[in-house]
Amino acid sequence: MAYFLDILVGTPGQMQSVMIDTGSSDLIVTASNASACITIWGCAGGTFDPVKSSTFGTVTPDGLSITYGDYSRKVGDYVNDVTQIGDVPMNDAQLGLAYYTKDFTGVNFGIMGLGYSSNLAGNEAVEPDEQSYPPTFIETLVHTGVIASRLFSLHLNELGKRGSIIFGGIDVDKFRGPLTTLNCLADNDTVKDFYLNLEEVTVQSSKGGSQSLMRPTGQKPYPVLLDTGSLNWNVPTDVYEKITEAAGAFEANDTKTEREWLEKPCDDLDRGGIDAPHIQLTLSGNGPNTVTLDLEMADLFIPRLNQDGSAKTNDVGQALCELIVRDYGSPEGLDQEGGIAIGNVVTRTGYFVFDLDNGQISIAQADFAANSSNVVQVEAGPDGLKNAFDGLKAEHQTNHVEGQFGR
Repeated sequence: MAYFLDILVGTPGQMQSVMIDTGSSDLIVTASNASACITIWGCAGGTFDPVKSSTFGTVTPDGLSITYGDYSRKVGDYVNDVTQIGDVPMNDAQLGLAYYTKDFTGVNFGIMGLGYSSNLAGNEAVEPDEQSYPPTFIETLVHTGVIASRLFSLHLNELGKRGSIIFGGIDVDKFRGPLTTLNCLADNDTVKDFYLNLEEVTVQSSKGGSQSLMRPTGQKPYPVLLDTGSLNWNVPTDVYEKITEAAGAFEANDTKTEREWLEKPCDDLDRGGIDAPHIQLTLSGNGPNTVTLDLEMADLFIPRLNQDGSAKTNDVGQALCELIVRDYGSPEGLDQEGGIAIGNVVTRTGYFVFDLDNGQISIAQADFAANSSNVVQVEAGPDGLKNAFDGLKAEHQTNHVEGQFGR
């Protein structure tokens, strides 16, 4: 399960469906002659043929080489070309063109990385001088005057429905309850990733009882990366064991691939019922604010599918759903180099405003019942979001932020 955005690249424009990824920073499309694209589903998100674009240029041959957290890989050139989102074209936007791409699912697609520029794949060997970093896609939007600040908001929505991403603004109709700002955690006194602290995980059982699954008493909270490019929610072993027990899922495996997972019949999941079990995650930053996201236990399951898209079933014909929680191992020594990823199986239950200028993430509970839209532009500056939405529970970032306000 992933979330995609359609863009046009080149002149004339070639359609690309790119996966929205807050865990990386590169905009990457797949070359039309990539070997992975020889099968019908190999490059389902579209490919780009530079020969067919009159505005194409190569920036750094062989400059792109990136391996993602799921071990998928992309290798190729850094290039520039006209890139269009909606009805807004941007000239000479830099992006990666992958001639080699490998994904463990066998389906390859482009990536819309939305992180900080120091995390561009081509910057791994570059000295940390912010002035030398090429602009990311969202920074190109700012530099060309399309948006006022490096800010975007995400409403991924529930399964089977379209979500929305807004660059430079928020949709105040897509969330309910308070919108609360959390300061991202700094790495060596500089914010350059979307890391927060996971303070507590609680399960509300169908019988009305409450059990704390994780509350690191006497310890610092666990750092977590909000990663929309990942499906899974990775948790420490002790939390994993408690969640799987509460979820009532059964072990399953594939002897050919040696893959193991937990599943249960989809019909046995309690969705929307009065007694449906819930999970609450409490997040914090480096300030006093906290946010608690609420999701049904059923939200942690997704349908298992065959290659043709049909439902996988058990011996009695019941469709099966898989628990998308993964055992991360021991939490000892966790830091921002090895933090726990919270993937889109969790983040789709929230409304998120990623404010790169101020090194902050503002979070509210998503409103899945919303059938209207009210988009408000956010201006640059430390009070931009507060001025756009006066119901914001704000926080002040005290750490340096990469690229903050042009510095």
